[in-house]
Amino acid sequence: MSLSDFLRVENTASAKRTVVFLLGLCWVAATCFAAALPKVKASAAPTQITLGAEFKLAIEAECPEGFSATPISRDIPIAPFEIKNIERSTRTRNENTVERSVLTLTVFEMGDLLVPAVMVEFRDTAGRVYQRYTDPVPIKVVGVKKRPQDKDDVRAIKPPVSYGMLFVWTAAVALVVFLLLLGLAVKVILRKRKHWIDPESLKPAHERAALEWGRLQAKPLLGEGKVKEFYTELSLILKRYLDRRFDAQTFELTTQEVLILAKQLELSSEVVQKIRHVLENSDLVKFAKQIPDRSLADSLAREILEIAEKTKPEPE
Repeated sequence: MSLSDFLRVENTASAKRTVVFLLGLCWVAATCFAAALPKVKASAAPTQITLGAEFKLAIEAECPEGFSATPISRDIPIAPFEIKNIERSTRTRNENTVERSVLTLTVFEMGDLLVPAVMVEFRDTAGRVYQRYTDPVPIKVVGVKKRPQDKDDVRAIKPPVSYGMLFVWTAAVALVVFLLLLGLAVKVILRKRKHWIDPESLKPAHERAALEWGRLQAKPLLGEGKVKEFYTELSLILKRYLDRRFDAQTFELTTQEVLILAKQLELSSEVVQKIRHVLENSDLVKFAKQIPDRSLADSLAREILEIAEKTKPEPE
């Protein structure tokens, strides 16, 4: 072997040793880096259950120094499995903190199922968030035999509905509040209905006219000098009577228009004359500002009652 060949072989061996050294150094660095990051794993016991039975899913979150794990919530997506309970514990392993969560699960589907991957969230001292996922865990669910000699499994059933005490108390309070509000609403409606159905409104028109005159007579309008207000109300008693008795609309009509309407209703000339007398005298007070004698009020009131008496329906 020549000197050049020897140097070539030595250089090749040295290069190989360098490559091996660098690969080893990378492996050590990767191992150390991986060891410095959080890790999670999950396991189930037992791995075969009967339909509706419970089993344990243990999730271990290993936190290196400077990391902390967020506790697993019951709201994690883990369908078709249901979380019945979660137990948590903490221990130390190789100077790392291990957060262990044991989930009690149940399922109401049969066959070879997979518990979905569960995400565990970690935070470091700088506030950075890291997420790690467990591997899916296989579970075999078999049916329940009716009797040992039975061959056919029971079909999958729907999970029973479970109501906690908080739900029961909430429903009871809501029912009581609803009943109280319902009772209050009924009471208010009945009270309003009592006001809606005024007993006086059920009386015939001529009787209502007499009642209205009695109320007006009891008011101290004339004694207080409120003559215009008194005669305005007096004329309205007559117009309300005509409206109720003949289904007319006289409130917006002038005295002349009311008289024309009275003739169209074929009222007697005596009645028409009394209507004219009441309305025209009331107009003199309202618009001409006359101050009549006190006796005029009683006279006009008697005429209104006579109009009502002469035009009331004949008894059946």
